[in-house]
Amino acid sequence: MNQEKIEKGKELIKELSSILKELSDIEVGVLGTGILNDLIPAIFDASYIKKGEKVGDFFLANKMRTTIVALIHYRITKNCSIKLHKYGLNSFVSPYLGQWYDDGVMFITGKNPFEGTMSLWRNGEEKIMILNRDIGPGEEFGPAAVTFISIEEANKRFKTVLEKMDDLNKPLYKLQNLLDSKETLEGEYQKVLKEYPWILGLKYKSIGRHIRLDDKNIPDFIGAKCWDGYRDIIEIKPPFINLFRQNGEFTAEFSNYWNQVEDYLVFVRENKDYLRNNKGLIFDNPRCLFVRLK
Repeated sequence: MNQEKIEKGKELIKELSSILKELSDIEVGVLGTGILNDLIPAIFDASYIKKGEKVGDFFLANKMRTTIVALIHYRITKNCSIKLHKYGLNSFVSPYLGQWYDDGVMFITGKNPFEGTMSLWRNGEEKIMILNRDIGPGEEFGPAAVTFISIEEANKRFKTVLEKMDDLNKPLYKLQNLLDSKETLEGEYQKVLKEYPWILGLKYKSIGRHIRLDDKNIPDFIGAKCWDGYRDIIEIKPPFINLFRQNGEFTAEFSNYWNQVEDYLVFVRENKDYLRNNKGLIFDNPRCLFVRLK
């Protein structure tokens, strides 16, 4: 153990700490990223791992270095965020690594340190960041990609989003009520799905209920796909039908439903010209979705 260098290192750390405390904010900024670029990799640099070397062996060989770096991260997370009651919640306000404005400061507010919503404090007012466009994976973003709006405007937009989410949840509430009441009539479930076809996936622009293919074949739904208008067949069954016997085999009830589905597919494939010309229903390599609610 090189005791002389250890003692010298301790002295240098104390001296650096004293210097940093005495420097002004601007003067610390002049030192800039050099502190991190030089000091942190000198303690621990994960890029030094050799090709084929196991991570556990690398960490074991650098046990104290990894511990110190982890301790630095812990100290930063615990000591460099300000905990306060904000927006009706207990929040942490943390520094942000990018600062785009000379007359303002950017920071992050969230339920955890260094996570959450970006804000800009400028002219004595806080504004919330929103994106002007989607940012792709790994793509850097800057001032041109964002807009900062007042907290009042952000609250209005958030309220609008919640209202839209509530609208989206309406069919789920209706289905849940049917399930809770143990409704066994297929028609009640079908009414909900006809009103909100997107529950079955955003691939269908419309769903028609009980459209007659002929006097014998009347599926629960026929869905028209968004991109080409071609049709699929959709069969909906209530959640209380039994699918399996105790031995794991399908029940006769399920087999009957399955045979019905296959009959629909055979019919539309063999009669697609008739269905196109006489019913206006275009089938091309159709699928049948068999949905059992639960």
